[in-house]
Amino acid sequence: MQMIDVRKMLGSLACFLTLSGEANIDLSTQSAQYIDCKRIDIGQQQYIKLCENIQKSNLFYFIVYNDENLDKQTIQGFMPILKKTLKVSKKRMQKGGVEDEKVYYSTLALLSFFESKEIVGGIEISKDFDIVEYGKGVEEARDALRGINA
Repeated sequence: MQMIDVRKMLGSLACFLTLSGEANIDLSTQSAQYIDCKRIDIGQQQYIKLCENIQKSNLFYFIVYNDENLDKQTIQGFMPILKKTLKVSKKRMQKGGVEDEKVYYSTLALLSFFESKEIVGGIEISKDFDIVEYGKGVEEARDALRGINA
């Protein structure tokens, strides 16, 4: 049984590597760094790299959860940092941060998928899957629902 889980995880990792080209997947640490830092403090290039790593980490966990390699307890552990990252990135995005926009939408996509997978189920992830575009679609859907319920 454990061998099957390892194979599934390796499949998820292979999919992630194909989509992202990089394997920096420490979501909690990177998100905490993002929340605590200011672009001025670490320099523009380091800030851009941090934002890219968060986007790739979000993609990895999206894929791993889609492939059913995460349990609910692990997901619950991620929720507070994801919600805080979402709040911080939205504020920074509104000030014109392109990198922050990618953090915001990729975090929104992951958070939304964590919250709704039981309802929606898994999705087909292709080589041209873009978690930022998926996040934008999530926001559009939420905005449309708000308009219907208003």
